[in-house]
This record gives sequence, structure tokens and C-alpha cells, in this order.
Amino acid sequence: MIGCLILLLLWVSIILSIPFIQTKLGSYATKRLNTEFNTSISVKKIDLSFLGKVQLEGVKIRDHHQDTLIFVDKLSTSVFNAKRIIKNEINLGSVFLDGVFVYMKTYKGETNDNMAVFIDSFDNGIPKDSLSNPFILKSSNVYLNDLNYKRINQNNKIPISFSAQNGGGNLQDLLIDGPNFSSKIRGLYFIDNKDLEVTSLTTDFTYSKTAMHFKNTILKTRKSEIRASIDFTYKKEDLATFNDKVNINAIFDNSRVAIPDLKKYYSELEGDDVVRFSGNFLGKLNNFSLDKFRLTSQYGIKIVGDLDFVNAVNFQRGFVFKGDFKNLSATYVELKKILPNVLGRVLPSEFRKLGKFTIKGKLNLSPQKMDAILDLKTEIGDVLSDLQIYNIDNIDTSIYNGKVSLSNFNIGRFLSNPLFGETSLKGNVKGRGFKLENINTSFLGNISELNFNNYSYKDIDVNGQYQNNKFDGDLKINDENFIMKFNGLADLSSDINKFDFNSEIEYLDLKATKLFTRDSISVLKGNIKIDIEGNTFDDIIGKAVFKNILYTNQEEEFNFKEFNISSSLKDSIKKIDLVSEDIANGSLSGNFYFSELFSVAQNALGSMYSNYVPYAVEPNQYLDFNFTIYNQIFTVFFPDISIDENTKIKGKIKADKNQLKVTFSSPKIDVYNNEIKDVLLRTDNQNPLYNSHLTASEFNTDYYSISKLNLLSLNHKDTLYFKSVFIGGNNKNENFNLDFFYTFNSEGKSVVGFEKSSFKFKDNVWDINPNTLDTDKVTFDLKENEFSFSQFKLVSGEQNIAFSGTLNGETDKNISVDFTKLQLQSFLPVLDSLALKGTLSGNIDIIQREGLYNP
Repeated sequence: MIGCLILLLLWVSIILSIPFIQTKLGSYATKRLNTEFNTSISVKKIDLSFLGKVQLEGVKIRDHHQDTLIFVDKLSTSVFNAKRIIKNEINLGSVFLDGVFVYMKTYKGETNDNMAVFIDSFDNGIPKDSLSNPFILKSSNVYLNDLNYKRINQNNKIPISFSAQNGGGNLQDLLIDGPNFSSKIRGLYFIDNKDLEVTSLTTDFTYSKTAMHFKNTILKTRKSEIRASIDFTYKKEDLATFNDKVNINAIFDNSRVAIPDLKKYYSELEGDDVVRFSGNFLGKLNNFSLDKFRLTSQYGIKIVGDLDFVNAVNFQRGFVFKGDFKNLSATYVELKKILPNVLGRVLPSEFRKLGKFTIKGKLNLSPQKMDAILDLKTEIGDVLSDLQIYNIDNIDTSIYNGKVSLSNFNIGRFLSNPLFGETSLKGNVKGRGFKLENINTSFLGNISELNFNNYSYKDIDVNGQYQNNKFDGDLKINDENFIMKFNGLADLSSDINKFDFNSEIEYLDLKATKLFTRDSISVLKGNIKIDIEGNTFDDIIGKAVFKNILYTNQEEEFNFKEFNISSSLKDSIKKIDLVSEDIANGSLSGNFYFSELFSVAQNALGSMYSNYVPYAVEPNQYLDFNFTIYNQIFTVFFPDISIDENTKIKGKIKADKNQLKVTFSSPKIDVYNNEIKDVLLRTDNQNPLYNSHLTASEFNTDYYSISKLNLLSLNHKDTLYFKSVFIGGNNKNENFNLDFFYTFNSEGKSVVGFEKSSFKFKDNVWDINPNTLDTDKVTFDLKENEFSFSQFKLVSGEQNIAFSGTLNGETDKNISVDFTKLQLQSFLPVLDSLALKGTLSGNIDIIQREGLYNP
């Protein structure tokens, strides 16, 4: 009996292995399904093996357009798992699918995709026999290999919205119950149409006509890992407009996404940062909230807060964003990389100067404007803002209005101006632009601190407008070292600077504010009115009026009632007029550059020497000047110099002719406690009789006094010759008649030497009478601090003094002095309580090498 049963099974197995029989079985099975559910399913052949194995080949499900919806090259299971197929329930146990292709397509003009249409075929809504069973398909495990999927919408400009290829994985506890589907997806892997490689997708998935659920989801790539539970709820017709109508409720926890992975979907992203995030997603893709959102990155970005997004996917409709930030920390560059169209585009490019910053507060963004109530802490200071900003599509030129507060904000670094430092202020702003070159902003408020030139000014009230390097308005400074009212314009915005303002200085300590540090006490008061334009002293035109100026230094107070300075330019001729009863009266005019005047004058003097190398200056310069100078202005700037009233200076300079002509006269000059009276200096480098002539009635010093000074100089063959005659001594009984010269030697060094001269000192007549060309002169180089004394010789009867030597810097000296029958009382000055008499003969040598003196 058993043998007969085995023979029967063997015969059935042989029969079922015949290709014709397998094809017939496939046709019978699919015909039954298609008749029952109005579907289009075909199976090329069914292979039933002797051991109960079932293998379906060429399984194809066509959609309602008779195009391929699903194709399976091979489906393998056990015949014992398919025993209830006749009763509308299939329990396949473990199933192996190889070569699976799924094409979900929405056809042109249709709203439902072919998969939805296919699923609806299992439940057409027509009441069935109460005894009939719904279609049920079960599998404990579905093993997938070579899985390929495409989602296509022919209504879109780009039809393929998503695809996956070379996939595989395991579907556990798979259940198809009529139109409902559920499975535990484990280890699904694939490469999508953006070339993103998903190494593992694990989720508990369920699908119905009204919901999809992805519970306990873990999606991994080689660099990213997303952990979430996601619920989609919808009406059947909502799936056609997924972004706008499908509700999403998702909880993300301890997820990690690498920017290179996101960049495959969002090409504007940059860098290789990795972000970790958690939070609750609630809403639709085009209108959702992120509650309790927390994001950090390995490069230091941190975002904590509640965020709302509208039209984040279809941003062409008008993107809207609301953020309640508990903490947003980043740099401009990193934030721009990670959120280029959310936050990056609404941050001004000047933010890059802030370094690392932290933002707390609320930010509301719409296509029309942005409301920013923010507390911003940066590497260069803190900012509080309550601003409404418009025209945000171009944030650097946007319009804004509101309140702003700065605390210890380094405005110098922000403006790239090292003269400015930390600033604290509070006030109302209204204007346009955030970049320095296009700012047009009015400010009404108080600057509690402004650091300029390393001094912090306090308590400055401002009501004015700043536009592209131009300020126009009112300032009131109430600093302990600077009290001033200012009204007017300071315009540095164009090619030519303009200043038109009135200022009333009640008190300015120039020393404390580091504006003028030479004097130990330096206080200024007065009124200043300026209306000028120009960039340098060479092109300034206009007028400046100074009234009731009081300057105090450690020596005395200086009062200047009024002085006016005006500058004009006509036909390339500059003219500057100075009118003052306290400073000077006069004018200068010509075609010249202030920065080259000294060089032009030096070239005129140096032109008398054939080996002089002139400074390079602009051609055709000339200057005529005539001033009467008063005492006080010199004493302000040069405390050790004072001049008498009616000191006059006039002259002219012509660069092309190397002409220098100056006349200077003063009743009295006091220079470092040396008094000169009735000074008259005439200089004309082209006068054939003399180049300079200096006379003075008296020249008094602490050591010696002279009178009736008469000094002439004349240049001849690269040598400037001097003749000086004057009377000296307390009793004015010592006469001097000195002839000397100044020239350059072949090495370019200066040389001062004496010709035959004589002078009477203490009733002794001394002669300087060099007998060779190498005596009685000094050769020196001031740059190198080198001096060489050829043998100087002074002779008075039998008395003789001779000396020679060299000085090289501060550490090397070699001086030799010889005395012959020198009568001390005829040479040495008179000293109180000390009288020296006698005759001195001998020599003294002073030698210093590298700072050490040798005997």
C-alpha cells in the first residue's frame, strides 16, 4: 500500500514537472484571481516539486493601463503554505523573491497612482456574500533580492520622483488583508535615484486607505542614522497632493545626518559636517512645526527651539518661517552652509565679522518682511534687536525699522577701522542696508560708550543719519573729558569729502582723550564752524571760523578771540588766507603740494652743490607767502619757543628754477631760554653777492652773550662760505671775526672748516690760521653719527692749543689735545669762589673702544 502511494506521488511529481502542465497551472491560478478580484495577474509557470516546493516564474501584475505594476522573476515557497488559496487566504510561510520590479505610476491627467487602483480592486465597495472571506495573503518572511522600484508621476515636469535599485532585505509578518498591508521591514537596503546608498532600513510598517505608519524606524547610510516613529494620515484623495494634505506626526530621537548625504537632495549645502538632531515633526510637508527641536553639529552649530515652516517644499509660493530660538550658535559661514535658504539667506553678509555667535529670541520670516526680536551674543560684543525688516530677498540692501542695543560691541572690527573699539548704545533705527558701503540709517538714542583712539567716550546723545560714510545730524557729548554740542554734516561718501558743521566745545581734555599728548595739561574750549570740502590739505576749499578758543597747558592759558582760515582754488592757483589778532595775518598762494614743500625748499638749497641728489617732486610748483605772526600760536605748539608781536615772514619758492627767497624779521625770539633781539634774516639762493644775511642786535645765553651779529654766506663752486662778525663778553670788549665754509667731500660727507680768522677773548687775540688743506675742519656724517676732527690750531702769542681725533657713534672715541704755555686765567671762564692761574703745557688723550675708556 505504501509502495503504491509512493508511486502515485512520484507519478504526480513527474506530471507536474512537465512545462506544459506548469504553464497550465499558472494560467488556472491567475485566471481564478483575475476573475475573483478583477485584476490582471499572470504567472508564466508554476513548478511544484516532489518535496513540496513551489516556484513561480515570471509573475507579472499589470495596472489598469495594462502596463507593468509589479514583476517578479522568481517566487519560491512551499506547497504546504498555499493550501488555503481556494478559500481566499494564502499563507505562504517563507517566501523568496528574486528580481522584483515595482513601478508605481500616476498617469497623465489622473490623480491616483496605479498601486492605489490595484489595491482598490480587492475592495470595490460592492457588498459581498456575508459568508465569503476577504482576500488575505500572509507570509512569515519575505526575502527580497535584486529589488528595483520607481515612483513616476507623468503630471510633473520631472516624472521620476523616487527610485531604488539593487535592493534587498527581509519583510517579516507580511499581511495583505484586502486593501490593508503590514509588515516588519528588516535590513532593507538599496541605492536611490540621488545615488544615496541606504545600507539598512528597519521599520514596523502598516498601510491602509487612510494611514501609513512607520514605527520604530531606523534608516542608516554609511554616514547617517535616522531614528524615528512616523505617522501619515490622509483621505484617499489626499495622496495626489501629498505635500499639502497628508498629515505627518513624527518623533525623531538621537538621529545623525551627514551633510554629504543631504547634499544629494539639496545641492546648495556645502561641507562635510555631521548634524545630530531630535524633535517632533507635526503638520504637512508644506506647513509643519518642529517642536522641541534640537540640533548640534561636529563643527559647533547648535539649534534649540520651536520652529514653524510654511511652503518649505514649494517655496515659490512664498516661504514663511517662525522660530522661537532658545539657542542658535554658529558662525556665519557654517550656518550659510547648513541652512542656506532658511536662515542663511536672511543673515547679512557682514555677520561673518561676528565670529562665533549665539542667538536667542523670536524670528518671523515671510516673503514681505522679517520680525527679529533677538538677543545676539558674538565674539565682538552683544546685540539686542526688535526690528522689522523688509525686502529680505536681498538682505544686504533691505529696509528696517525698530530698536537696537549694542553692549561692548567692537565696532572697529565690524567697520574694519582700527581707530574704533568697543561701543555700547541703545536707540531707534530706521533705514536701509547692512553693508558699510550701502548703509542709510537714522539713529535716535544714546551711545553710553564709544572707544576711539584708545579712549572711551561716555554719554553721547545722537539724532542723525548715517549713509554710506556720511553723518548728518546732532551730537551731544557729556563725557567727563569732553563736553560738546555738534550740529551739521560730515560726508566721506563721495570722491571729495565735505564738512559743514557747528560745534560748541564746553570742555575738551586733549591729553586725557589722547588727541594731543605732548603737554601734560591740554584743555580746549571754544566754538568752531567749518564749511569745507576736500580730501587733503592740497585740495581743501572753504572756510573755518574759530571763536573764543581757550587753550590751557601746564604753562599758561591762551585765549584766541577769533581766527578765520579760508582756502580757495581758481585756475589751479591755491590761496589760503589767515586772519587773526592772536595768531597771524597773511596769505600764501601758488601751485604747490603741502606734502612736497619741504622737499622743494631743500632742492632749492641743495641745487647750489653739483653733487646734490634732489628729491623727486611734481614740476611747475611755486609758492608766494607773506605773514605777520604773533606770539601765542608758537607757544601753544612749541612751549620752549616764543616770538614777539609783528614777527614777519615772507618769500617765494619756485621749484623749476630752484629758487628760494625768504625774509624773516622779529623784534625778539626766545628759543630754549636763549634770547635773540632784532633778528633779520634774508635768504636768496640766487643772489650773486650773498645767499643769506643774518643780523641781530643781541644774542644772550646762560653761558655767553654776543651783540651786533652780522653773518653773510655765499656759495661758490659747491662750497658755502660764511663771514661772521660780532662782539662778545659781558663788557662787550671781545671781538670776533670768523671765516668758515661748508661743503661736501668726494665721499658725500659734510665738511665744516675754518679759514684765516681771529677773535679777542679775555684780552688775548687768538688766530686761526691753517697752514695746510687738512687742518681746522670737521668732517661728519649725521646719519652714521661719525665725526672726524683734523688738527685744529689756535695761537695767541706763545700760547698754543691743538686738537684732533674721531668720534664714531656713542662707544668709540679717540681725541688728542696738546697745550703749549697756555695761561689758564686767559682761557678758562670765571667761576665763583675759584680762581685758577698758571701755565699749562702737555697733552691729553681720550680713547674709548666699544664703550670702555683706556688711559
